[in-house]
Amino acid sequence: MNDIKRHVDALRQLMKAYQIDAFITPSTDPHSGEYVPSRWYSREWISGFNGSAGTAVVTINNAALWTDSRYFLHAEEQLKDTGFTLQKDKIEGTPTISEWIGQQVEEGGCVGVDGWTNTVESVKSLKKELSEYGLSLRTDIDPYETIWTDRPSLPDDKVEECAYYNLTCVGAKHSGDIRSIPEKVGTAEYIELSLPELEAAGAKYATFTCNAYSTGALSPNLVVGWMDSANKMKISEKKGVAYDSSCVQHMVRISESNLSKGLVFGVLDVMKREIIWLEMPFTAQTLRGADSTSIETLLHKFENKLSIGELLDMKAKAQGLTLTEDTDNADEVYTYEWALNPADVSKLLDAQT
Repeated sequence: MNDIKRHVDALRQLMKAYQIDAFITPSTDPHSGEYVPSRWYSREWISGFNGSAGTAVVTINNAALWTDSRYFLHAEEQLKDTGFTLQKDKIEGTPTISEWIGQQVEEGGCVGVDGWTNTVESVKSLKKELSEYGLSLRTDIDPYETIWTDRPSLPDDKVEECAYYNLTCVGAKHSGDIRSIPEKVGTAEYIELSLPELEAAGAKYATFTCNAYSTGALSPNLVVGWMDSANKMKISEKKGVAYDSSCVQHMVRISESNLSKGLVFGVLDVMKREIIWLEMPFTAQTLRGADSTSIETLLHKFENKLSIGELLDMKAKAQGLTLTEDTDNADEVYTYEWALNPADVSKLLDAQT
């Protein structure tokens, strides 16, 4: 018996003890946060599926997982030999969670959810849907507190922000709000980080973000990034601009495809002295609640994204093609420039699902 089957067996034993006929496990935490701390990886723990969106349902005899088209291939691979059946959400012929449970559980049965990880609105809606099949709903049980023996603890890390409204914190100093950027060359707003200070304070991560505070989205063609300050930056007293092209390590130009409220564009792992380049949107005003557990969750989400190479490999296998680096004799050619075009990549991804 593999780990997932053991997890499901443990859940079923607890369900029998509580006289519950089905249990629903979503991907959310008590705050309905965008980046869920590892303590609430319950859906991944019970099913083995680690995509960012999905809902697992376990009954006494069957188990199923709902996810959207982004993860169909990914889920099919991870659900092998787990006892879970993939339900392709929003595809014609796929039952809703309530419909499926109604087919699996006899009238008079009871369905369970953890009330802490479901919103009031979702519970109210689910209760109404289940009542059509003569089923009741319990919201007072968190089975994973009992059966997940090595479950991560609650996050309790301290978080400090360095921004235009809080110019200094441990290991970081903000330049102040933008004054001007003549000829759009240089930076008029920057944060200077001190690795020795961050290390001495025991800091784990420094997260680089840009935010649209007063407008609905980031401005197109805005450029963000980071510089290696091995040589001290020269700052113009008159214009407030700091820039040295020789120090630039990475730049990200905000494109039409990521005009979100905010963007995480890098995470500094302080101990490794390594920056992980990200382009991951977030919808909150700031990342004020992003403790180290949340950042590790974000990195976990990033690691689980399908790479371009994996996508092309799946295409080749699905269509019986052979990958080659010989562009002159290839039937289809995918270049670096193609990979940088989100629209073109999305077309290929949609074709595989």
